[in-house]
Amino acid sequence: LEKAGVLENTYIVFASDHGFQMGQFCIPGDKREPYEHDIRIPLMVAGPGIGKNITLDQIVLNIDIAPTLINLMGQTPPEDMDGVSFVPLLQGKSPSQWRNDFLIDYHGEGVLPCGLSKCPPPPPATFHPTDAANNTYTCIRTLSSEENSIYCEFTMTGFAEYYDIAADPWQLKNSVKTVNSGLLQKHKARLQQLRQCSGPSCKTSF
Repeated sequence: LEKAGVLENTYIVFASDHGFQMGQFCIPGDKREPYEHDIRIPLMVAGPGIGKNITLDQIVLNIDIAPTLINLMGQTPPEDMDGVSFVPLLQGKSPSQWRNDFLIDYHGEGVLPCGLSKCPPPPPATFHPTDAANNTYTCIRTLSSEENSIYCEFTMTGFAEYYDIAADPWQLKNSVKTVNSGLLQKHKARLQQLRQCSGPSCKTSF
């Protein structure tokens, strides 16, 4: 880019695939679980008008990248996009409203008759996807000045998990049975809303 003379007029976005567990919770290497080491990705942006060596605290998702690129090209992102442009954040502005939660959604891979990703399963010493049909879940990840948590519902089994990540950063204690019932109901309702939303209706919390 520098040799072509366009470096100062180019936006560079660096991201990656999701995280990779390497033995956490005694799970072999993979990335299909609703835990911090699986769901987070790095995201760096450089280009004209963007400050250097700045780290932002606001939640930005991979669904925001496309509307942001459209915005950087001087256009208005379509309303039916689930994500939003984070150009104001890149320009050092603080929007009066910004998301403080988001949906995590995964559909487990499983085939009959065993319900695992392969039947019969490969030998334990063989690397293979650690997945199954009942590993299908939706979660709401909340990150605000009042709460840092994740609430998940596993579709096929009815199993649920809640972690207060501020107090339990390694997600070792599932407190879904002891958390305040009002808070739990709020997360259940919000999770259902995010499951069903699309386009503008996904931005009602902004």
